[in-house]
Amino acid sequence: MTRRSKKGTHRNYADPAADPRIQAICDNWNATDKYQKGKAINLLRSDYTLKELESVLPCSEKRIRDYEIFGRTSADPAKFAGTGAKKILAWERRRSQFRRQIKKLSRGRQARKLTDKLTRTVTRWITETLNPWTWDVFFEEILTIPATQELVRKHKPDWWRCDPEGDWDKIIRETRPARDPEETSVHVGGLTDYYVDWFACWYQRCVPIPRIENVALERARKILRQKLRDMGPGERWHSPY
Repeated sequence: MTRRSKKGTHRNYADPAADPRIQAICDNWNATDKYQKGKAINLLRSDYTLKELESVLPCSEKRIRDYEIFGRTSADPAKFAGTGAKKILAWERRRSQFRRQIKKLSRGRQARKLTDKLTRTVTRWITETLNPWTWDVFFEEILTIPATQELVRKHKPDWWRCDPEGDWDKIIRETRPARDPEETSVHVGGLTDYYVDWFACWYQRCVPIPRIENVALERARKILRQKLRDMGPGERWHSPY
């Protein structure tokens, strides 16, 4: 007799205790490290509920959840060598929380609010930081030039440095390069690596969601192009420094 799995497909064993995979895990339980236990349990989770696994494995439901986390950690356990189990679990739970946060912010009303906020922030940063005659050059570089896009990707932050619901002004201040802006490589149109580096650092830490990043950039470009059209010739060449 077969029974439907959690995904609705038929599984081979109505009783999990009869599953050879579970029997093998139980037989080698004490000789198997937490990472391998986790990987084995994760392979079973499409067929069995936590309650079913708890009934046949020599550990509690809470411990099974912990093993699931260990099974999702780096394929190279050496990365966590010397790190206690509690720290690993806390780290992975924090990463899972971050993923849920990004998923929530990527949809519906939350995504629209984040896009609007990023558009306003990009517009303000550019008007306060760059000469008006470089505004369109900046957008052209960031949105279309492969070499500049590669430079931006090199500054992609680790997930734990991102804070889409945090203090963006603080992030912008903290990521400003310490070097002299006049002593960096000059791009076509007068834009320097200094400003590209600075933008790439703060922008991706504030909103690590590429779709929202691109929409906000296009909207900011449209706003600033209109602002340039409204300016007189003298204002376009005015330096904010």
